[in-house]
Amino acid sequence: MRQQTSNVQSVERALQILTCFTIEENSLSVKEISEKLLLPKSTVVRILHTLKSQRFIEQDNLTQLYQLGFKVFELGNAYAATIDLRQVALPVMRALNEETLETVSLNVLDGYNRVCIEKVESSQQIRNFVKVGGRSALCYGASGKLLFSYLSNDEKKMVMQQEALDFSQQEVLLEQARQIRNDGYAISLSERIEGLLSISSPIFDSKHQIIGGLSISGPVARMGVKQEQMIQSLLKASVEISEKMGYIQLIIASE
Repeated sequence: MRQQTSNVQSVERALQILTCFTIEENSLSVKEISEKLLLPKSTVVRILHTLKSQRFIEQDNLTQLYQLGFKVFELGNAYAATIDLRQVALPVMRALNEETLETVSLNVLDGYNRVCIEKVESSQQIRNFVKVGGRSALCYGASGKLLFSYLSNDEKKMVMQQEALDFSQQEVLLEQARQIRNDGYAISLSERIEGLLSISSPIFDSKHQIIGGLSISGPVARMGVKQEQMIQSLLKASVEISEKMGYIQLIIASE
């Protein structure tokens, strides 16, 4: 029984050591780990040796500092592969719907089209009706243009050719895409449906790749007066979903 308790304690300490490493502190010495966890250096060294042998920890030969190993990366990817976007997003979408009282939808790319894969409709009498499974071109509406803005240049050309846009229309769309990337969200007003205001923001995965767009839509008469509040709520929800999908925001400090 005593041996079993000792083994459990060793596992707990090994996990504690792994969680010492963060984005801000990605390399640590034995002394730093020891001080963080209030463990004897001899105990830390022993556990680090075991973690290193299993590739959970690596050691820099020059600095002698420790950092997370490739095995942790493999486990992270294995976990990411099990995450379903719809399942993760739905609770956040419901909360956003309750806050804004407007229709919330989740859209992804399917070839060169935008497809709605989930929705939470507004309970208000006048609202935007969204069809799950509905496909739309990427050149129109906030949801489509948001996804369009993250395509490669060659993909953008393919989309514009597919929609037979003339030169002037292409220039306008490309400028809108640049603005969307700069702002971090897309807005459309009466573009697909008269009197409809729609706002869409991106969802990213652990590789910082866009995997979908979250949107709020409703009558401009109702949404227009609180547009800025809607944008902030939407951005917050998108970040929450992204983080649950493994996305980590990189904050670069200014000089």
